[in-house]
Amino acid sequence: MIRPLRAIVLEARLDASPADVWHALTDAEALADWFPRKASAEKGVGGIVTLAWDDSQAWPTTIDVWEPERHLRWVDSLPPGPDGQPQPRLFLDWFISTENGQTVLRLVHSGFGTDANWDDQIDGLTGGWTYFLWNLEQILLHHRGRHRTMAWTRQRVDGTREALWDAMFETGMLSTAPGEATAGAECKLSFGSVSATGIIASCDRPNHFSARFPSLADSLFFVELEGKAPSGFHTGFWLSTYALDAGRVEELQQGLNNAVTECIARTTPVGQA
Repeated sequence: MIRPLRAIVLEARLDASPADVWHALTDAEALADWFPRKASAEKGVGGIVTLAWDDSQAWPTTIDVWEPERHLRWVDSLPPGPDGQPQPRLFLDWFISTENGQTVLRLVHSGFGTDANWDDQIDGLTGGWTYFLWNLEQILLHHRGRHRTMAWTRQRVDGTREALWDAMFETGMLSTAPGEATAGAECKLSFGSVSATGIIASCDRPNHFSARFPSLADSLFFVELEGKAPSGFHTGFWLSTYALDAGRVEELQQGLNNAVTECIARTTPVGQA
């Protein structure tokens, strides 16, 4: 049987060696510098890679292909669906090649089901992968040899994604020139003692926002609003720092917590406050 393949395909051209890129994909400490907050990684076919973004949930995946500096594949076997039916296996392939003096990293995420129930997940994963590949590019350009320290929070929100998105700008946590909330435009991040000017990498209302802040030691900021339900969703705010001391990061954490709490309070439906 021949059928269309639903897949996410993205490519990054990196000013790094294939060995550097392979290391970033396969070393636990290196993975945690650009992808999850925490990681453990075994080597070789059959090895388990475990990734975690918060303290309550981890994502284990199995290495299915291990061809150093050429091809890495992770495979996920999803639990049965609510109706007890088996779910598709998901494949994440990383292909490494060289072209014109750069290393080309191609990501192919495949195995998704064909029905509309997968649409939201595919849209969310596409936005997430686009950000994480950009994060990898940025650390190879600006932070090679440094490890990441994060100020972050991930919370459940009972309002709508549109309301939270608007609250981020209404409170002044994020701001741009009128009509210029687009990639490449200037933005400002303000909370607590932070007042940093940055460059937008992506701005997709009400899905995700990312930017680099040269005035904050080239820190990277990512906001992700998950899912597309009419109300009720999880949101993640991730500020990745690479050249700030622990005291400064703790200060950023407190400011971020307060700013996000204020934004969420503005989205709380009437009668639920």
